[in-house]
Amino acid sequence: MDNRDPYVYKNADRGMTWKLISAGLPKHPLSYVRVIAEDPNRKGLLFAGTGNGLYYSLDDGGHWSALDEGLPHAPVSWAVVQPEFHDLVVSTYGRGIFILDDIGPLEQQVGSEREPEVRLFVPRSAYRFLRSGRAYITFSLKTAPKAPVKIAILDAGNKVLREWERPGKAGLNRTWWDLHHAGPRLVELRTTPVDNPNIWIEPRFWGKDTRPVTHWGVSLKDVGGPIALPGKYTVRITVDDKTFT
Repeated sequence: MDNRDPYVYKNADRGMTWKLISAGLPKHPLSYVRVIAEDPNRKGLLFAGTGNGLYYSLDDGGHWSALDEGLPHAPVSWAVVQPEFHDLVVSTYGRGIFILDDIGPLEQQVGSEREPEVRLFVPRSAYRFLRSGRAYITFSLKTAPKAPVKIAILDAGNKVLREWERPGKAGLNRTWWDLHHAGPRLVELRTTPVDNPNIWIEPRFWGKDTRPVTHWGVSLKDVGGPIALPGKYTVRITVDDKTFT
């Protein structure tokens, strides 16, 4: 009674002996554990919901870390991992339900492993929905790179379907592929239209020597390529001239 310390016990011999595995959880008036869950895709990856937050362990309760990025400090009443989408679903008291998309990077880490300079995590399976869908690409960097990170998607024949760049930062980085090929090469004109000889003095064309073909009702920046067929693809990132797939 009146003891709000966290208590989580582990049993591996059908109830004969029990081991306390919650020693690494912080102690305070709201640290009591409300739920404990194991990731079905990764043995030893545990999630503990307490009276004011969520914690995870990579080594079956040996060490615990807070998982509070974007999650308010509220009582966590339930936690479950969707095995196919690798999403962590958490219910809280008074703050609603939260979903952490794709915890694959957590599942692929090992508690005692030293983090490499660059690590590209194996993406989860992506599903193509009607005119939409995303393939998440997650990588970790020990230090921020000197140049933007280059990301490429290759098909089964190692043909590049899509390329883009994004700034890299120390720690976890995430981007995504929208499952489309690269967009078409847009035609640009150098001529001066007969009915508008002053077009080049318009502010939108200052400092330019070409103008795009006008497609009324279509935003040129949104013109994308065809959606990719279901299959297997390769993700390639280049960080300061070093390539990882």
